[in-house]
Amino acid sequence: MIHLRGAEMGFDEENGLEWDDAKSALCKKRRGYTLEEMAERIFADPLGEYTHRNYPDQIRIIGAVNGKFYTLAFEEIDDEIGYFKHLVTYWEAESWEVKAVKNQK
Repeated sequence: MIHLRGAEMGFDEENGLEWDDAKSALCKKRRGYTLEEMAERIFADPLGEYTHRNYPDQIRIIGAVNGKFYTLAFEEIDDEIGYFKHLVTYWEAESWEVKAVKNQK
């Protein structure tokens, strides 16, 4: 199943993930991983998650990938098509993010 919301979208139906292909390719070029590669790694063993006050519709999940912590931002979509996670972007986690999610445990 492919969702088209104004952009070429990738979709992993098995894991319920959706992403913008152009944004994913840009992440790969700039940061080393596509959105789907990063999501696969972080969702497999997450450290924790949080919601930023400036982006209340996004969930940010943090996990370790090859010895570094990364933050993956996604939005939960539940519409007529179904429930899935729309991958927004990722970055190398800030130290305050890692500390905040570790303190939640």
